[in-house]
Amino acid sequence: MGNSVIETNNTIILTLECEDDIQDYLREIEVVFSPKESNATRFHSLFSMFRYPVTVVCEKDYVDKTYRDTYYTYFASKHRRFDKNCKRLSFFEGIISEATFYKYDEEDKLQRAFIGVCIVRPLKIGAIGRTLLDPKRLAVAESYVRTTRYDFIILGHDLCVNAFPFSSQDSETMTCAETTVYNIIDYFGTRYPEYRTVLPSQLINELEKISQERILPSRGLDYYKISGLLKTFGFSPRVYAESVLTTDFKRTFHYYVESGIPLAVGVSAKCDGSDVKHSVVCIGHGKYRIELSNVQKHKIGEYEYIDTADLYDEYVMMDDNQIPYTVEKFDNLTIYDDAQVVLFAVPLYKRAFLEARDASDLFREIFEHERLGFLEIIPRVEEVINDDNPLVTRIFLTSSRKYRRYRAKHAGDAVASQFYSTLQLPKFIWVGEISTYNSYTDNMIYGEIVIDATASRISHKESLIMVRYLDYIGYRLPDESESELNSRLRHKVANMVYPYKMYHNNLVACGGNDDTV
Repeated sequence: MGNSVIETNNTIILTLECEDDIQDYLREIEVVFSPKESNATRFHSLFSMFRYPVTVVCEKDYVDKTYRDTYYTYFASKHRRFDKNCKRLSFFEGIISEATFYKYDEEDKLQRAFIGVCIVRPLKIGAIGRTLLDPKRLAVAESYVRTTRYDFIILGHDLCVNAFPFSSQDSETMTCAETTVYNIIDYFGTRYPEYRTVLPSQLINELEKISQERILPSRGLDYYKISGLLKTFGFSPRVYAESVLTTDFKRTFHYYVESGIPLAVGVSAKCDGSDVKHSVVCIGHGKYRIELSNVQKHKIGEYEYIDTADLYDEYVMMDDNQIPYTVEKFDNLTIYDDAQVVLFAVPLYKRAFLEARDASDLFREIFEHERLGFLEIIPRVEEVINDDNPLVTRIFLTSSRKYRRYRAKHAGDAVASQFYSTLQLPKFIWVGEISTYNSYTDNMIYGEIVIDATASRISHKESLIMVRYLDYIGYRLPDESESELNSRLRHKVANMVYPYKMYHNNLVACGGNDDTV
């Protein structure tokens, strides 16, 4: 196996030259496999994500707070004895010598090679515990995902990784439903100060309050209990059902994914109707785009345009039945045959009142409105607009703080940078970008419409904050009327550069070859 196996006290440092070394490695760290569930297969799948060679640090008796909480809540009460300690595997790109791990001036080298960690629980079912891997360092499909920073101390070194949490279900304390909620809360609690991380026992305690039966062993959760749990921990969730939204369902799903919001997704076999059979988390979308000829066209005057939500049908899933960052088609997001999305829950911020459907309807109305100007300005777009290069729109939710910072930095000129730096915005905004297909492919846009996400659907155009078309900008202050925006929009701004960069802050590129990320 590889070229080294070094064991000192509680730690084993191993080098894996290729995937053929995996079985010997798993035997070396004494992972227990169940005859009922193929943990071995799951570990092989997990290790297949790496670009070899890989150096692995195994801490044999590791206290994982998540599993230890579960142990004292449930497993310690059983007649059969369960180990209360886990193993922690830390992964590094390339061949790293033992001496490097004990040289503390080599921390930068370790950080550059650090892939992430995986907790191995002492369970025969659900051995893969909390796993945090950097998707940019994995051999996964090209995609765009949402991650956040996690910090670790490994052999005395302060290391960090950008990841989204993943774990398998143990089927007793945590089924797929609880695992979905736990990972979403863990992500938000780590990334944002408005939220907090929790332990499994805290989820169980909250479920006890709303359930008429005992919670353990778990029999799973319906999506209203999932939504209730999210609400308990500080979110303002919204549940969308395919049976209600029908044609708008997938498009609404994509708007939230494009916004970088992890979604709790309920899937079912098509023959079972709306009954949810499995729960997963969606954290991004794939790179592949549907052929333009197969995308629905909308009209603005004599021109056609498409919604970028219709260009994508592949999404990035954190599914406890698969490996992290799996890319699947929307009409079959899991390993189950003929599975479809029947429900999804969006963990919205409590002050983001305007929903995706209402924001998209308002955006389309403004974009197609004759008096608001874009129709007249289209001829100045320095591209031929035709069937192969139609106009495109892209809709997403984001925070004004990050939007203002990005726009000020990437506005393209000093005039626009000053404008965006001083624009008054609410905490969250819906943005609709306008481009052509070719420019969208090059990450460039010709305009954008900004809508107040703290407004409600009855506010209608009162929620419109800013419109930019090429070198025309209209905006209004919180106490101004729409007429003020229209008046400003009639005057061209000198020295404005267009097209300019589209907004990139909600999702990050990962996967594929090294030169694509």
